[in-house]
Amino acid sequence: MGPYQRAWLSRLEADHDNLRAAVSWSASDEGDVDLGLRLFSGIWRYLDMRGHVAEAERWWTRLETKAEDGRLASPAAWAKGLEGAGSLAINQDRDDIGQHRMRRCLDLYKSLDDRLGTERAMYWLAASIRDMGNIEIARKMFEESLAISRELGNLDDTARGLSGLGGCARSDNDASLAHGYLDQAAALFRIHGNQRGVAWCLHTRGLVAKEQGDDKEARTYLEDSLALYRSLDDKLWTLHTLNQLTDLAQPGKETASRTYCEEAIALAKSIGHPEWERWFEARQNQLGIGITE
Repeated sequence: MGPYQRAWLSRLEADHDNLRAAVSWSASDEGDVDLGLRLFSGIWRYLDMRGHVAEAERWWTRLETKAEDGRLASPAAWAKGLEGAGSLAINQDRDDIGQHRMRRCLDLYKSLDDRLGTERAMYWLAASIRDMGNIEIARKMFEESLAISRELGNLDDTARGLSGLGGCARSDNDASLAHGYLDQAAALFRIHGNQRGVAWCLHTRGLVAKEQGDDKEARTYLEDSLALYRSLDDKLWTLHTLNQLTDLAQPGKETASRTYCEEAIALAKSIGHPEWERWFEARQNQLGIGITE
């Protein structure tokens, strides 16, 4: 979505019914499954950010069925569909499913000699592998992905690769190295206009500060990250960031924590996410800041 993220997200939200109709037609007997797979690959991020994840998985199931697990789709379109579906699953912490989809995607991109697709698939696999605790394997994959994005001159993906390495450094408790990678990534994301990328870097800088025991710095980074996620109406990562901020509740400042919890519960309800709703209700009880009447 590049430098026009807010505008494109709003436009896609306004066209949601048309997108649903297009996917439905593509998955029908008369439809063009390649068109549907390419469309899904282009809009999965919007569906994820705006909380339409359950619907997105239903769309993917219909397209996967129509494509007969790729047998009735072109290799390029099937690879793009797998990339979108794999990224969506990984972003929802469904790593086993996401990695299975993304490994198939990576094999296809390599067979097609699609360097950009290969780079993207490697990035998502590395992110999932890192989050499952295999830091060394993830780091090597991020480095390979980053080398390809630099070779292609892709600024946004270069930033993303650097942010991935920053996440690895955080997992290794190397705050200085994490700061370097994350700050480089954020600077490139700003040049490219990728506000979501900036928000992720700020969020991760906040986590690094929190893990180093600097709650004040952590709150500053997380609040800046939250402002960007709110501006993009990125519901999932707004919830993630609110969670971190309520965990940094300060004695005597219960009002702020109550506000964060109430916002999170309302947001979780709006996207039909009962797990997050229960989580923040439990956090309210833990903090002794029940919902105000």
